[in-house]
Amino acid sequence: MKRKINNFFITVIFFFSTITSYFFGLLFYDSTSGLDFNTYFEHVKFYLGHDVEIYGAISNYYFYLVSQVFYNDFLLLGPYNSKLLLNNSIQFLNFSLYLIGLIGLYFLFKAKGHSTKNIFIAFSILNFLPTTFYLRLTMKPEILAFAFFSWTLVALDSYLKEKNLISAIFFSLTLSILLTIKASISGMVLISLLIIYRKDIKKLILNYKLVVTNILLIFLLLIQGYEITGRSFLSQPVQLTSQIYNKWDNTADLNFFTNLNLYNLLTNPLKYQHSDSFISITLLDTISDYFGFFWNHEELGNYIAYDRIEFTNNFLIQTYLPQYISIAFTIFFYLSVLIFSFQYREELGYYLLPLLGILILVINSLGIPSKNFDPATGDLFKVHYYSFLFSISFAIVLLTFYKNKRLILFSFVLIPIFFLSMGFPKNLNNQTQQELYVKYSHSGLCHYLKTKNTPDCNSSTIAVCSLDYLNIPFNEKRYILKTDVENKMIPLEKNGHIVNSTSNEECSKLVSDGYQYFDEFKMLSRNPSFGFINNLIFGLFVILLFNKFSNYLYIYVNTEDD
Repeated sequence: MKRKINNFFITVIFFFSTITSYFFGLLFYDSTSGLDFNTYFEHVKFYLGHDVEIYGAISNYYFYLVSQVFYNDFLLLGPYNSKLLLNNSIQFLNFSLYLIGLIGLYFLFKAKGHSTKNIFIAFSILNFLPTTFYLRLTMKPEILAFAFFSWTLVALDSYLKEKNLISAIFFSLTLSILLTIKASISGMVLISLLIIYRKDIKKLILNYKLVVTNILLIFLLLIQGYEITGRSFLSQPVQLTSQIYNKWDNTADLNFFTNLNLYNLLTNPLKYQHSDSFISITLLDTISDYFGFFWNHEELGNYIAYDRIEFTNNFLIQTYLPQYISIAFTIFFYLSVLIFSFQYREELGYYLLPLLGILILVINSLGIPSKNFDPATGDLFKVHYYSFLFSISFAIVLLTFYKNKRLILFSFVLIPIFFLSMGFPKNLNNQTQQELYVKYSHSGLCHYLKTKNTPDCNSSTIAVCSLDYLNIPFNEKRYILKTDVENKMIPLEKNGHIVNSTSNEECSKLVSDGYQYFDEFKMLSRNPSFGFINNLIFGLFVILLFNKFSNYLYIYVNTEDD
């Protein structure tokens, strides 16, 4: 009975931390101000039917899914909430993909003998790992790699043990999607599988049916991608100007990988001050956002970057505490990785995952397969690029520490440390609190977690008919600028008939009669198209995912933890 109560309590902690971490990102961060958003938003517009030139042939699946979720929310699109809706769409999709990845990791770790209790504790901490937030907050396809890679490992383990057809097909589906997301991700996945399954690699290569199936599926996805985008998977990304192109037309030299100015690292750990040092970039960017796209990105609406509490008079600690935490954490993490890699040789590939990701970036920085290094920034080595591998390795490192039961409770100290590295705690002023409150009311989960003191959850009437920004008095310095402040007219459309509403009451009546907010972007958009092959492969993946999930769930629910 005591064990059941303990397990129930830990399960509650896990679910609470998962939901809390989702709301943390949704409320405090604006994904539309994130890493490379303006570049990749063209992909979303492309799938919505707009006549735009996309950056490159990157992940049909991910940007199609973003555009589909956004399109489904068009009914809620009003005059002043487009960024909010898109932010909600991105973070909801990323959160869903994150959960898919977590479920895959759960079954992977269970198969390796870890208890449900320890896995849920590790996941509760992983939920707040800043490196994982890089994945979850950004409109980039690395989160899709996190979702699929864990299931690729589950499927391949299952196939090697059981040699059944379902596992072989499931493995081929997940791997083919993974290898057509993005070239760098393809390299990271392949080298990771090579190291993890180094003892079985010959057996897998000689399995001609499996190899041919994977090649065929990859070929079909690449052909479908070319038909949709007009770009081949390995084509060079579109460069906006020759000046920008020349920035990356370089290779890294040896000094970049060996250089370390310790004094400069500790006294000046700021963006682009360490562009000549791979070591410094890695130490600073692992959890403290060295490149300034997350908690250091000061842009109105990105609340996570503001209102930090000053709790010491020491300039260096107050100013650079997140950076110092990142340096200490990164050193400790990679030392743990190396020690465990030697101590538990069978799991070596899992511990080394982030280093394998870095290896692919190193190869790329040397000009293979093409030049892609900017010596002025060193931004090829953003931790975000291999964050899906880092997150998995972090969870495995935690589970290894849990072999010593005294360290389980102590590991929860990492959560407040992570929050410190992200600029918390904060002293939120009344205006920010009000905006966060209303931003919550605009989220999808507001309807499910509604309380007595919660504002009215968003509806199409509220979104379309508010004459101010989400019922907050207009402030030209806040978040989204109004385009029609003086007229305060809301254009509505139904069957080609456009009406300009000038009052909330009139607007509400028209919306009730079937009118929708008239927006040029919305009117130019159509329901995203994905292609027959993509739909077929993704449909098969979903069917087999549910099959695997139900089978594993039945097995582990009926198995007592040790």
